[in-house]
Amino acid sequence: MPAPLYLCLHLRDFAAQAALGGRPELRNRPLAILAGSPPQEYVFGMNDAARQQGAAPGMSRVQAESFAGMTILPRKRTREDKAFAELIALATRYSPRVQAI
Repeated sequence: MPAPLYLCLHLRDFAAQAALGGRPELRNRPLAILAGSPPQEYVFGMNDAARQQGAAPGMSRVQAESFAGMTILPRKRTREDKAFAELIALATRYSPRVQAI
């Protein structure tokens, strides 16, 4: 019997990637995802382009807006949940043993 194989994924920029779904024009632009309610919105997620400009998790909206060319979008849990469900569905095509934690 072959040895079992395991795959572990850490999706660092998942919120940003989920927000980009259906928006290819934003793929190469700095992107920050905000969570919270005004006036206490904060950067929850971002892509590499935003990180390279100096954006960091926990920044306020005003701080994120200070970066040139930064696209700022609100966090949409429904969009993230849908993207995660699609990822799990894809994984189950390759293995019947999928566990999300």
